[in-house]
Amino acid sequence: MSTANLKYEHLGDYKFLKNQFQEAIKEYNVAIALNKNRAITWHHRGRAFMYNGNILEALSDFYTALKLKPNLPSVLVDIGRIMEFFKDYSKALEYYNAALQIIPQHLYALATKEQLLLNIYKCDLEYSHCYKYPKPVIEKHQKLLKKIFSLKNNFLILRCT
Repeated sequence: MSTANLKYEHLGDYKFLKNQFQEAIKEYNVAIALNKNRAITWHHRGRAFMYNGNILEALSDFYTALKLKPNLPSVLVDIGRIMEFFKDYSKALEYYNAALQIIPQHLYALATKEQLLLNIYKCDLEYSHCYKYPKPVIEKHQKLLKKIFSLKNNFLILRCT
């Protein structure tokens, strides 16, 4: 592994942490030019694209990272986040679950999945109204959801308490 590659990757990470996403992308570009086979660099550049609003570029980098190293749970979670952005919640849950298959206690995957479920089953406490989501979409996740939700008339409904 080239130390020059790591130098630019770390510079990209530093700029990413400072919210300088465009500058981070430039550093990751150099790192990738030096070593196209490092999945983490593709993933980090994908995140920089995602935070910079370049969703399709981010998705492309995430898929490249997965091709290079298929068992990176953080990449699976980030793809899930993009699926959420496109309102493909079922696909997002598939990606979160795939990450959890690799590392069952992966905090990023657990937190993101939980947030998605809470967003899907929003509860407006002010009006005591629960938004319904059709049962077929979430049947795969029934065990987990039964801990939080109740089942009525083929809908899972968030308990408003």
